[in-house]
Amino acid sequence: MKRKSDLYRFAINGCILILQMFFSVGLMAQSDAVKINPTNYFIVVTGGELLEGVYPDSHTSFIARSLLKLGLRCVGSMIVDDNRNDIISALSYATNKTSLIIVTGGLGPTANDITRETLSEFTRIELRENQQLIEQIVRRFNVKRENLKQNLIKQTLIPVKGGYLKSSSGTAAGLVFDMDRCQIIALPGPPSELQQMVNEELLPFLQNKYGIHPLNNSITVKFVGIGQSQIDDTLRNKIKIDSDIIMTSIFEGSRVDFTFSLPGSTQQDITRLQQVVQKLKEYFGDAIYSTNGESFESVVASHLKGYKLRFADACGACYKIHISDGFRELVDGCYSAPDFERLKKIIGIPEEDWKGLNSVKDKANYIATYLSKNPKNSLAICAGEPIKSDSSYVIWIAIKTADYNESFSLNLRDLSERNLTFITTQILDHLRRHFK
Repeated sequence: MKRKSDLYRFAINGCILILQMFFSVGLMAQSDAVKINPTNYFIVVTGGELLEGVYPDSHTSFIARSLLKLGLRCVGSMIVDDNRNDIISALSYATNKTSLIIVTGGLGPTANDITRETLSEFTRIELRENQQLIEQIVRRFNVKRENLKQNLIKQTLIPVKGGYLKSSSGTAAGLVFDMDRCQIIALPGPPSELQQMVNEELLPFLQNKYGIHPLNNSITVKFVGIGQSQIDDTLRNKIKIDSDIIMTSIFEGSRVDFTFSLPGSTQQDITRLQQVVQKLKEYFGDAIYSTNGESFESVVASHLKGYKLRFADACGACYKIHISDGFRELVDGCYSAPDFERLKKIIGIPEEDWKGLNSVKDKANYIATYLSKNPKNSLAICAGEPIKSDSSYVIWIAIKTADYNESFSLNLRDLSERNLTFITTQILDHLRRHFK
């Protein structure tokens, strides 16, 4: 009976395998039948760490914003594990959805970087070593060709039908798989490498490949201290943007950028976009800090010319300011420590002056006052030590000049990078509103 049962199981498994093969071939045939429409594309993001919540998916938003400049529309995005079956399932879905697919991640040298091999299997396009990429890696690591490790050689394998996109900041080149009626483009996973490759290689490649031209006219309106949903609600219900105006937005650290684009470049197109900007200014006023592409830091720095800035930071919120656009030439000193006690020692505040300062507000105010005394025209900013309060943290900020004195507190749920960026934005916004 056992032998008979094994035969039945073997036969059933064989049938399932055959059905899977036919199903896979059917999907491939369908994808080959799709007419290439480069105005639509699908994104497949690979990475188990994304599914575990270790990192957020920043690739989809960056790619979608970047390709929108060419008038390309993302019709869907999917995150899958670094797993052959999951990647193939995602590709099968994507190739039946559209004819241009962008895959991110899994092109590195480690064992779980399987995107290259999986794409080769799915597309049935062979991989071969590329001599130019081999020479590039040899120069990068300063080794002889015969001494290259196999995991590095793996990164020189490119499709024989298609090509590759150069990487100027990493070892993983982008890959282009040309199927009969479908194209799959693979990009590296590290954000810095991916973003640079998109700007330097992918956008020009798509323009040349499909004759796509960038949107000719766009204006970006930059907001601070106001929510994305409030702006969006105003645009839809009060200003009512025309349907042919392409609108995109990004949000980070209490800053929101809304970009409005039109494919044409006539005077009428320009006037229509300018009218949208004017209406936004009427509704939001001082919440708009730029309509000409300037960064928030450079706008604030332009209002502080003539001041010598001194930062004292006990929470990690000011470290980005002094090296950002326009601030380098203004900064006269920057002191950073994990708490007030060590911060006062670094600055050199006498112990007798420190006695009697009990509250965090008093300490932040005193440090800012101490730093603003000399030299002339000093502007001192102190971001205080985080104090745990119930389920949140309280941080006091003090800003001092010879004739300006302000302090305020901020409540944070945690001390994550995102919340520290929020503090940075609040400090800069206080400076902008007072000194402009």
